[in-house]
This record gives sequence, C-alpha cells and structure tokens, in this order.
Amino acid sequence: MSKLELTQTPRLHTPYLVAGFAGWPDGGGVSTGVVDFLTTYLAAEHIGEILPGNSYIYTSSALASRPLVKIEQGLIDSLHFPVNEIYAWESQGEAPDLLLLQGIEPDLNWQDFVDAIVECIRLFDVQRVYTIGGYVDYETHTRVPRVSAMVTDEKLLEPLALYEVEPAEYEGPTSIQSFLLAHCRDLGLEGIGLWTGTPSYIQG
Repeated sequence: MSKLELTQTPRLHTPYLVAGFAGWPDGGGVSTGVVDFLTTYLAAEHIGEILPGNSYIYTSSALASRPLVKIEQGLIDSLHFPVNEIYAWESQGEAPDLLLLQGIEPDLNWQDFVDAIVECIRLFDVQRVYTIGGYVDYETHTRVPRVSAMVTDEKLLEPLALYEVEPAEYEGPTSIQSFLLAHCRDLGLEGIGLWTGTPSYIQG
C-alpha cells in the first residue's frame, strides 16, 4: 500500500521539489524552517501527505517523531501523530513550479518512505530535488552562515559556486536527505542537498 496520499493533483510544469525534515538533520530548525518559510511566503497549497505508517518509533527520544497532544484545563483536546505534508506552488513567471515537503525524518523503513517521495516525483515529473539540512556549528550569529552542498552530478556544483556554496566534505552517520539524494542519483535525477550550521548557543 502506498504511503503517498494526495487530495489533489495540480498540473505543475516541470517542478522542483524542496524537502525539509524535522529530527536529527534539523539543527537550529534550519531544515523545517526553510520549507515552512517558503510554504507561508508563497502561500503554497496543501495537496497531500506521506502517511507515517510504520516509519516511526513513537517512544523515541527524538521528540520530532513523538505524537503531539494538546491539553486544556486538564482535558485532552487533541492528539496528532507525525505528518509529512506536501504543498504545491504554481509559478506565474520564469521560476519553476514547486513541490514543498515538510517532513519528519523516519526512524524506520527509510526505503518505503523514500519510495513514496519517488512516487510523488514521478507523478509530477519533478526535474530536480533540493534537500535542506542544518547542524550545530561553532560559528557566531554575527557572521554570514557558511553553506555547503552535496550533489548527484558534478555539473551542479558550478552554478552553486556563484553563490559561494562550497562542495561538502564529510564522512560519517547520515540523514534521510543523503539517502533520498543517493536514490535520486541512481534514478538519474538531479539533486542538491544544501547544509548550513547554526551557533550552538541558539535554541529553537
């Protein structure tokens, strides 16, 4: 059964997908904050979600994947499980149309989760995937943040250099962003992962 559940399928023209995930790869709220900003600023339309299914450990110490409860004056008002929401924005000019994925990094079954994203990519004929990541850094808030990138094709680095985006150098534990982009590479799809650090003393 597909994890992708759409309420509508707008006719987008060669869109880009921008994905941000809460959890481990969301240092300083950068990953979710960027997608949240774009969704609000562009007034993007909610078109569906990726169902949580068996992708999360609800007792995980990672607060992002725990269900959220609202209690008012001692009474349970609502209970919500993790959601991965998909929004669409249609450009009226030269800019590409966008799909925006506001997600939560899954604890389990990454392949099933990414398969749902790929299903969405194919359905809307997505031309490029952008992922956003954040990490805790030793930089101060008074300096312009350094942005680095990982790409699925070397040719994508040259235009990024115009914006002083550096090629990433890293070896170690990875995130759903890297897993998704590796899958895009195998499918021959353009993908760019943008990462930046936030000062360790900034909370939220």
